[in-house]
Amino acid sequence: MEKDRAMTDNRNVLPYDVRTERGFTIIRFNGTSLVSAAELEPIGRALNGLIDKSERPRLLLDLGNIQFVSSPAINLLLSMQMRVNAIAGASMAICSAGPKVMELFRLTRLDRVFRLEESVEKAIGA
Repeated sequence: MEKDRAMTDNRNVLPYDVRTERGFTIIRFNGTSLVSAAELEPIGRALNGLIDKSERPRLLLDLGNIQFVSSPAINLLLSMQMRVNAIAGASMAICSAGPKVMELFRLTRLDRVFRLEESVEKAIGA
């Protein structure tokens, strides 16, 4: 299992960790919210970079710590999902989303767009 600490401009540690396990790139968000567009811009660049680096990315986004997701964050997730969908053999799943985030996905019908998994372990086994 390989583990990295995501960085930008060698100055600021981004609010997530990236590790690789059994062919999956697992992104675990450390904060409790994905809110501000200013915070999301470097996160989006870095996560899209992960998609670009792999021939067939297999991404698992672990939202276990996240309690609130803003509209810009949803747009970022949708953009990533569309990019992944355009790559043959690629996949993306959202894992460990809490009750508030799951309710948001249900209300906005994004539960029909995203592959939602109970846990990273279940997503790896799926």
